[in-house]
Amino acid sequence: MAKALADAVKKQGVSLLPWVMVFDLLIEEGRAVGALGFDLQKGNFLAFAAKAIILANGGGGALYQRHDNPVRITGDGYSLAFHAGCQLRDMEFVQFIPPGSPNPGNPPSSLPHPCAMPAG
Repeated sequence: MAKALADAVKKQGVSLLPWVMVFDLLIEEGRAVGALGFDLQKGNFLAFAAKAIILANGGGGALYQRHDNPVRITGDGYSLAFHAGCQLRDMEFVQFIPPGSPNPGNPPSSLPHPCAMPAG
């Protein structure tokens, strides 16, 4: 699914930077005007100016011990939005679906959930 989406946006002229991780949004007068990122392959910091920013980077299912998400789905977009001043809501609703393909070894099958462990 991700490849099909990437191919579709490339056809529209969108540039993709697959090894760049955005770690902060630039805010001026309460409005997002850019982002700061790091190129994991080249080791360079990057700055982006933008007229608009769309956070479309998945959820946070991998924050849970048992999940069907790849381990990289850690809620980074939630953190970016929150630190930029956005109000998050309905955070208790997390979707776990069969089409999500977990990374090998996830979800952990040998570790009990912390809530199921006896106290003491």
